[in-house]
Amino acid sequence: FFFLMIRRPPRSTQSRSSAASDVYKRQVFTVLETPTMTVVGGGLIILSKFTEERLVKFETALMKVQIALEDYFINLAEIGNEPSVILFDRGVIDPVAYLNQDNWQYILDSQGWNVVNLRDNRYDAVVHLVTAADGAKDFYTTLDHKARHESVEQAVDLDRKTLHAYVGHPHLRVVDNSGPDFNTKLERCYQAVIKHIGLPINKQIYKRFLIDRDFKIPESLKQETVVVEETFLKHEDPNTQHKIRRRGQNNNYNYSQQIR
Repeated sequence: FFFLMIRRPPRSTQSRSSAASDVYKRQVFTVLETPTMTVVGGGLIILSKFTEERLVKFETALMKVQIALEDYFINLAEIGNEPSVILFDRGVIDPVAYLNQDNWQYILDSQGWNVVNLRDNRYDAVVHLVTAADGAKDFYTTLDHKARHESVEQAVDLDRKTLHAYVGHPHLRVVDNSGPDFNTKLERCYQAVIKHIGLPINKQIYKRFLIDRDFKIPESLKQETVVVEETFLKHEDPNTQHKIRRRGQNNNYNYSQQIR
């Protein structure tokens, strides 16, 4: 099973990603975002009218519902026992974009949560579709989405804050609006999904750069320090590599095993 979070931005005229329709005959589950379900159910929430205490209570409740929905669909996939891909139209830590650091840390501490488990362990990959308000604002609208009411400037700000929340995930892919049309954006999203689950993709070229030790990251860019430790184990086949990988931050880690 693969759990991928397709993080759609504040609303534009964009339709749901084609990645949800067919992933090479695997069973595909799509989990809708909790805020939309809340609004459709009559719970129109204006966060700007909340006190800090009410905002913390609301976001905590929203995260609990999101976790329950995700776990439910994961259980469905396990019961079906078929090759499956689960696409989440939202991530558990999205609320960080609406909270200050103190309130966010309070939620984590009060619930016994940590970012590594919520961000890295829950999702095999994160694909962030940049809002149309950032780079294609002529196509940005909130008219067809009951849960969205942000201006162009607000949409850009929230979109960037949400993206920053996922900086540090080992498989974060950002799909911006630099292509000639929306179909190109959908194709880039689709390719990111099938690449991660190990299916054939169109040839892509990636470049890596060696950065001088004295290089300073601009303050405008979000950065995270992540500890990665790899332990290589002896294998009975000398041509086989066997390793255990530990990755995390703030004394919270996830572990993976690789044999190749």
